[in-house]
Amino acid sequence: MFFSCLMKIFLGSLTILLVGFDGKAEDDIPKLVKSVKPSVVMIVSFNEQGIGETIGSGFFVNQEGHIITNYHVIRQAKRIIAKTIDGTTYHVKSIADEDHEWDVALLSVDIPPNKIGPLKISSILPEVGERIIVIGSPLGFDQTISDGLVSALRPIQAGYQAIQISAPISPGSSGGPVINMKGEAIGIATISFPGGQNLNFAIPGKKLLTLKPGMVRSLPQFPTPEAAPKLSGKQYADPKGFFKIIPPDGWKVTEYPQDPRGKVVFIGPEANVELRVLTNAVEITSVDQLVAFCKDVEKRLGFNTNIKKGEYFGRAGVQRSFTIKGIQVVAHDFLVGKVDHNLQFSAPQDKFQKYLPLATKSMETYEPVMKEMTGEDLKQHQVAKKLRLAQLMMEQKNYDMARGFVKEGLEVDPKNTDLLKLDEELKKKK
Repeated sequence: MFFSCLMKIFLGSLTILLVGFDGKAEDDIPKLVKSVKPSVVMIVSFNEQGIGETIGSGFFVNQEGHIITNYHVIRQAKRIIAKTIDGTTYHVKSIADEDHEWDVALLSVDIPPNKIGPLKISSILPEVGERIIVIGSPLGFDQTISDGLVSALRPIQAGYQAIQISAPISPGSSGGPVINMKGEAIGIATISFPGGQNLNFAIPGKKLLTLKPGMVRSLPQFPTPEAAPKLSGKQYADPKGFFKIIPPDGWKVTEYPQDPRGKVVFIGPEANVELRVLTNAVEITSVDQLVAFCKDVEKRLGFNTNIKKGEYFGRAGVQRSFTIKGIQVVAHDFLVGKVDHNLQFSAPQDKFQKYLPLATKSMETYEPVMKEMTGEDLKQHQVAKKLRLAQLMMEQKNYDMARGFVKEGLEVDPKNTDLLKLDEELKKKK
């Protein structure tokens, strides 16, 4: 019912309200985020084989260990875990209540009361134009913050209205709290229409308060994460000195010493399951510039991804996600000095959810080192980047753009044999 009503809204005529906000509200956000993040958890649902199939979000609503999330996150789950801000994983012992039509569920977790910081749920609808934040786990990146405004209130049933928000919602954000500037949950993030103009919706707090602790069904326990695939017991140090990371246990490491990007690949146990780390010299100094840089590169390559600015693994950065030739990819970029640190996890679409929690856990251990690329390293990096861009343009038969990249590369290294060879090939193209 909830989704069908929202679809009617989506297909109808929509007006998004854009409202300015003062500097004080902006200044209050870091303090607000710090106070509410401990209440939010990442939810992972597993099938009968113990494979993680769905990642979502949720939040504690009382000291008894009850968590609210979306029903669709746990609908087919045989087992469920909840991961708190300190990285501790707890088994969900039961589904205490659920409402299929409204896509909400109440979970029960055994957790010490001193580990819980419940969020207060507000039954009062927010005002249109009110500032809000959303905390969730888009694509498995837990504790990710996005902010925006209440764009509209959409009547969908007598006594209830859906909350339309401008803060982006991605897969994995479902079930995360939508929080006002008072630190109250006014609803939970539930659905986004990617084809629309930033159309994201939340279920109102008034409906969440109708969930009551009981027993819908108990959930069996299963081996703890310690018994499942885990991280290596040894930290890997980049030979070029740009980073350290603890990779998944048993994943084979492959280094590319001739690659000026400092490319290192950790290869998983199944085909095309990989965790890659690249370090790139860039002439940018802010996250906004990094977003623009990523968009510019994609525009040149004729490649479109979902780019989002946010906080990932405790650092301000950019998240990109896309699928190409059946391989699903999520990448995270952040700046350290004038070096772009790029972490990428990729896997076949049918294996992505299986390995994403482990890959995410590994990426959480990433330690960048403040180091600048200088001298010959910087020169090689710049040339390799231009060469790769030129090769990609050749593949797409965009010869004019390929010539431009070759020219830029030869300005850095006029004697580079790979660029000179490509230049000769381009002279034969119309």
